[in-house]
Amino acid sequence: MHLRKFSSGIALALTVAAVGAGCTNEPADRTTSAAHTSPTAVPSPPSDSLAAQLKNGVKGNLGYSAEDATDLGRPVDMQHMDLWRSCFSHKNDAAEAVDFWAVPYAEKCPARRNAHVPTPKTPDVTGEDFERAFDVLLRKGYAARYIKVYYGTDGAVSEENVPRVDGQVCEQSPKAGQPFDAREDDIELHVAVGKCPSR
Repeated sequence: MHLRKFSSGIALALTVAAVGAGCTNEPADRTTSAAHTSPTAVPSPPSDSLAAQLKNGVKGNLGYSAEDATDLGRPVDMQHMDLWRSCFSHKNDAAEAVDFWAVPYAEKCPARRNAHVPTPKTPDVTGEDFERAFDVLLRKGYAARYIKVYYGTDGAVSEENVPRVDGQVCEQSPKAGQPFDAREDDIELHVAVGKCPSR
C-alpha cells in the first residue's frame, strides 16, 4: 500500500466504510443486520462530504491525500471528515493514490484549486459550553489535533480525553476576530470544571 499523506487516516477511512456497510461488533456468523436491531440508524454523511467521497473513491490498495482546496492552507481534519466538503479529486496513477481537495462543509467550493478566498475570523467561543465551542471550531475549519484543551488545573487534556471535558470555555487563544492563519500555534481553550468564575 502506498500512502502519500495522512497514513493514520486510512484506518479512519476504513472505519467510515465499515459503519456505512452496517458492520457491528457481533460475531461474523450472525445474520441479523444492525439496521434490524437498532431503533435509530446512524445518518450517512452527505454525498459530497470528504468522508463519503473517500468511501466511494478509494478502492483496493489505493492511498489518498487531502488538502485545503483554497489558498488558506488549512490542515484537513481527517478525524472529522464529515465536516469537510470534497471539491476536487484526481486519481494519481503514478502514486497509486487519489488526491482530494476540500473545504469546511459550511463553505462553498472555490471555482478552482488553490483559489484565493477571504480569510475567515476566529469565532468567539468564550462563555460557551465546551462541547458546542469545540464543534463551532471544527466546523470553521480548525483541526481537532491542533485544538489544545486545558481543563481545570491538570494542564492540556489528551485527545482521547477531550470527549470527557464538561464545562464552560473561560478563555480562548487566539482571541475572537483574529484572522485564521495555518502557520499560527495551536488554538487553546481554557475550560472550567462547570461554570467560569465571575470576573
